[in-house]
Amino acid sequence: MLKKMRPYVNQSRDNFVSGGISFFSSRNVIAIVSVAALLALSQVPQTRVLATVIITTYSKLLAEYPLPTKSLTSGVLCGVSDAIAQFREANRKQFNFQRWIRFAGKGCVGGVIWACWYDELDGFLDQDNTFNFFKLFGIVTDQWIKPYLGAFKTILSILIEQFLWCPIVFGLFEIPVSTFLNGGDLSSVKKEVDSKLGSLLISNAKIWTFANLLIYGVIPVDYRPIISNIVDVGWQSIVSSVSADCGKVDDDICIVNDFNSR
Repeated sequence: MLKKMRPYVNQSRDNFVSGGISFFSSRNVIAIVSVAALLALSQVPQTRVLATVIITTYSKLLAEYPLPTKSLTSGVLCGVSDAIAQFREANRKQFNFQRWIRFAGKGCVGGVIWACWYDELDGFLDQDNTFNFFKLFGIVTDQWIKPYLGAFKTILSILIEQFLWCPIVFGLFEIPVSTFLNGGDLSSVKKEVDSKLGSLLISNAKIWTFANLLIYGVIPVDYRPIISNIVDVGWQSIVSSVSADCGKVDDDICIVNDFNSR
């Protein structure tokens, strides 16, 4: 799934963390607008043909080269996000290619991490697997839960991601890697994790819950990374500006992207 435009971004971020984000948070609006735009474009015949070709080609690549395809997709979309962020910066005199490469590279690695997560979680919640959530906790799915199994899995996926997976991936990947890439040392990593992990998890829960209802409830597992990344482009274009300075010695505040490049 940090920068000198800090005043603008940090105010936004503080509002998200402390303001009780509602249905109309930035990410939710981005998701709704993206879906509406896609629906409008789908009515144009040429767009339908192009979309069919793209979907067919991408599906073939997913089937033949699943992990590289997901990784490169994530890297490309994270690169797009950072490019948007840099062009948004009024005081920027030239494009920072090193920063763009760093952010895209981290996106490729994050794409692998999140692709594996989606696959493993999907398997863990599959009652036909030898080791699964339902057998582990002795839940019989052919009784009271069967009529609501889909909704139950969606809610459970969101809860497991938020309370188990996100603390791990934020604390061991997102914050440390952002800090190291910007010249921070091991001591600064610990400082950043200790000071920012809690608020980051709160913000993540407020911002990602609606999107995850769609991702876990509707989207097939192989397409979850790319759908997550597409929704994330608008948001990452804002927070990548913040991530760009994470861990720098003159930066005493580290705020990283909520999701990772998923």
